[in-house]
Amino acid sequence: MTTATTRLRASAPAKINLFLHITGRRADGYHLLESLFCPIGLCDEVEIELSPSPDGLLIEREGPLAALPEHIDLTARAVRAFFAALGEPSNWRVMLKVTKRIPEQAGLGGGSSDAATVLKLLQAHFGNPLNDQMLADLALALGADVPFFLNGMPAFVEGIGEEITPLQVPALWLLVYKPPQSCPTAKIFSDSELTRNATSVKMAVFDSRRSVEGELWNWLNSHTRNAMQAVVEKLLPEWKQQFAVFSQTCRTVGSPLVRMSGSGSAMFAVFESQDSATLAKQAAAAQTGVLSGQLFVCQIMSSG
Repeated sequence: MTTATTRLRASAPAKINLFLHITGRRADGYHLLESLFCPIGLCDEVEIELSPSPDGLLIEREGPLAALPEHIDLTARAVRAFFAALGEPSNWRVMLKVTKRIPEQAGLGGGSSDAATVLKLLQAHFGNPLNDQMLADLALALGADVPFFLNGMPAFVEGIGEEITPLQVPALWLLVYKPPQSCPTAKIFSDSELTRNATSVKMAVFDSRRSVEGELWNWLNSHTRNAMQAVVEKLLPEWKQQFAVFSQTCRTVGSPLVRMSGSGSAMFAVFESQDSATLAKQAAAAQTGVLSGQLFVCQIMSSG
């Protein structure tokens, strides 16, 4: 066995949901969704150090995720799932380090992206031993958002997160705001007022005419929403106030779309240029009496 130490590193992008509808619920309790996921240029950094281990698979962790129990940390679970799928002895010491830039409990998919990045790094390093379906199955077992991050480009997502169809989305700019509040995802999904019978918009999403930017934003505003936002506004009145101020500020600068992402609490506004997004950030930062969270200017990543 080689004694060399190998270091792997990659960026793990956050995501936004341009819309998020719940279309049903399976007998096992999992919600069925339709959503337009877009990776964005707000990224964690994932590092893996591999070296031989005489005692089988040994996982060590550095950074903020090291405080989590291993069975909760998705990056550690991704390592164990990958080596288990190989079906052979795994005599490796794996040191994980994640530099966090994506806010947690924000609906931006940071933990899912970190886990997917671990899978991709290990898959590439060991010569792609798992076929695409095996890798997708591993990802889905870790979490509903993890399979999306294996692809790294905008996609229409269905089912419980496993049905992924890449789409072309303009590489526009965003202002992302993470307010001080965090959203209890499980509580939101279990709320009796969560709409779970949305009409499918799949055919409309794939209408090629929506590729014209103006029509896309008009259609999204008119026909879609984030189904979870109303529940968040009910549970967290202070979040509702933050969203109202953020939305008004960004629309004044010219944003055609302002939404909550995922299950929250982060929200975003779309802009045609970096200058407009930066101007909106300055305007939002001036709202010191209300907006006291984190602001990020970044771009939609339009391809892998």
